Amino acid sequence: MDENEIFRFGDFVVNAKYRIISRNGETIPLTPKVFDTLLAFLVRPGHTITKEELMAAVWAERFVDESNLTQNVAVLRKALGDNAKDRRLIVTVPGRGYRFLPDVENGDRTQASPDPDQRFPGSADRLRLGREHRPSNLWIILILLASTALVSALVTYILSAGGQ
Repeated sequence: MDENEIFRFGDFVVNAKYRIISRNGETIPLTPKVFDTLLAFLVRPGHTITKEELMAAVWAERFVDESNLTQNVAVLRKALGDNAKDRRLIVTVPGRGYRFLPDVENGDRTQASPDPDQRFPGSADRLRLGREHRPSNLWIILILLASTALVSALVTYILSAGGQ
């Protein structure tokens, strides 16, 4: 983490190193995964971030359902006071993902598009890596094959034991 660990947008200040967000001096409690979701938005303000990119950033190599991401974004919107009628902070891009609307000050500059070489701890780094942190289709196929073999062996055993 360098000197640019503090993010500002609107009335909010985010300290990425200490994982704290405050609004007008009052700390806003966020769960670790919701905070990771916020960091993913802060490093790419104004850009559409796909659901897959966000899931890779927040959950790395774990397989989770898309509903977990939807829930995290809903909790983050509520914590930031972003209401359903007038989305000022996080908008849904139908069929694609989400976009974080406000300009983000990071250190001495305002970010409309992030510096790709900038590094932040934890999940925000994974956002830039994309596909290499998603579960491989090969692993899914291997698990399915192993499960099929196990079920087949079990059925064969039961049928042969029943016939004796």
